[in-house]
Amino acid sequence: MIRTVPLRELFDAAQPIDTRGVFVATLVGFVASYLWFGPKTFYPVWWKALGKGAEMPNGGQNMGSLFGTALLATLAQAIVIAVLLRAVAAGGDASPALGATVGLVVGVAGA
Repeated sequence: MIRTVPLRELFDAAQPIDTRGVFVATLVGFVASYLWFGPKTFYPVWWKALGKGAEMPNGGQNMGSLFGTALLATLAQAIVIAVLLRAVAAGGDASPALGATVGLVVGVAGA
């Protein structure tokens, strides 16, 4: 049964998000991105499709800032998904199916 919830209750600061879940999602997303865009997987194909040579951009000097920015972006994404799940599941408990559906909708909408 669908229960209506006031908008102020959806984003109430007193309802904390699951920080462990956010950090696990951040870690899993960061590792998956590293594996996908790693030197042995998609990155070389993508780099060649851009018409670039075998050299690394900037000689690979900014890898720390690149990984730091990617980690912060993945953390922000996990926080937004957690807030959305809390808002969607305000009428009841969140389930894995609900999480997968919200993730799919956000992924398709963001593409």
